[in-house]
Parts: sequence; C-alpha cells; structure tokens
Amino acid sequence: MAAGVRESFDRATEITARIHQCPVPAGTVSPPVIVRPVGEAPPVAE
Repeated sequence: MAAGVRESFDRATEITARIHQCPVPAGTVSPPVIVRPVGEAPPVAE
C-alpha cells in the first residue's frame, strides 16, 4: 500500500474507532463499521 493511501486508511480507521465512543440512547444496537477503499465494491447479499 502506498504511503499516502496507508495514511488515509489509518485515519479512516481512527475515525471509525471513535464512532463507538459517541453517546447513543440506551438499548441502541451498535453495528460494525466497515472501512474499505473507495474503489472497492460493497459486499453483495446472497
């Protein structure tokens, strides 16, 4: 992975880790946050 891409990916990972620190109403389900490169297609449900 190129240095600039790696730095951007690392930053995106830091931001997603902080998402779960945000306050939410009691009982709220916290789904996983997925980080992937912009050019990558989202997963297809089967």
